[in-house]
Amino acid sequence: MLSNLSNKINFKYINESPSSKLFIFLHGFMGDHNDWQTLDPYIKIPRALYIDIPGHGKSPLSADACWQSVCDQILELIKGFEGEKILVGYSLGGRIALQLLAQSPDTFQLVICESSSFGIQDPLEKQQRKAKDENLFRDVGDAKDFLDFLYKWYDMQLFEGMKNKEDVILKKSKGNFKKYSHAIAVLGVGRQPYLLEKLIALKRKIIYLAGTRDSKYMGLSQKWLEKGGAVKTFSNASHNIHNDQPALYGKFLTHYLDC
Repeated sequence: MLSNLSNKINFKYINESPSSKLFIFLHGFMGDHNDWQTLDPYIKIPRALYIDIPGHGKSPLSADACWQSVCDQILELIKGFEGEKILVGYSLGGRIALQLLAQSPDTFQLVICESSSFGIQDPLEKQQRKAKDENLFRDVGDAKDFLDFLYKWYDMQLFEGMKNKEDVILKKSKGNFKKYSHAIAVLGVGRQPYLLEKLIALKRKIIYLAGTRDSKYMGLSQKWLEKGGAVKTFSNASHNIHNDQPALYGKFLTHYLDC
């Protein structure tokens, strides 16, 4: 196992079988590469790369960063590893994964996208979302405010029925809310391009995952299905499927270890 800071991006690299395909994991907003440890009891991946997205974990986010520069930075890191690559992204990580596939489709054999947006098509709605993200932490001034923010955040319908919610909140409360405020301003949905139509040409390389308790992203999965894309739904799962159903998630990923 190698844990390293390369290209200003922190990552953990497991290489127990150099000839195996590389699974690359991108976590969600306010997370880090350790979030994927929920899968460890259920799947053994011989070659994996777990990345801290800039603005999270130990990966810094520069003051002048933008959506595109962050995606370029992550793609540069990934291209430094040889072999077939399967990219797995959750929420923010899934949005970045879709962007990387759109930029460099030949780099990836498959993208598994968990509970992620394709971007916002309407310009006014996009501008409103950008402003909302930039002001998301406006009322957070100290640790207590941040804890209150997290309770409200995880009270959203997206996370209805989420397992271990209290533990997740307490873990995230130890993070740096000022860093997250900068990250969401740079990497929020309002900052990313609208990718749905562009990704249709790459649909054979994408599997969209949604939890049945997350009505918003079940709706997006249906939209992807209508475009002819592949969808996998998980019963009794919220927005965070790998947290709620790690055994089923691990079993699902196992299918792609040798394909």
